[in-house]
Amino acid sequence: NLNNNILKMCDGSIGKCLSIKDKIEDYLQIENIFININKNLLQVINLSEILYKNKENINEYLEYINVILYQYAHNDYKNCEKFLNSIKIVEKTKQRLLSNSNYDMCIDYLVFNIWEEINEKNSRC
Repeated sequence: NLNNNILKMCDGSIGKCLSIKDKIEDYLQIENIFININKNLLQVINLSEILYKNKENINEYLEYINVILYQYAHNDYKNCEKFLNSIKIVEKTKQRLLSNSNYDMCIDYLVFNIWEEINEKNSRC
């Protein structure tokens, strides 16, 4: 799954592929966040440390998160809306970062809101 997602993200760009190759461990950690997104929120926050620590690569990582979410939406028709709404959360996070909002608060917004969207039955009345 990681290889397919990375190929989709590269979209034929050899330069992008080489850049990702150097950070493959980071991309595995990002995949791990979404493999475990149904765990409790504290576990997901701990898994998300990669996002908090890599401000210089966050745009690439957010792009990769969108690839993962799109793939989940494509493969899980029943929960498609949750994953598409999560992509909207990623896009809003990108806007917040562009407007120079506090970095850690932007990542908090991303992680908390995606977790809540995916685990809606557990978090909303």
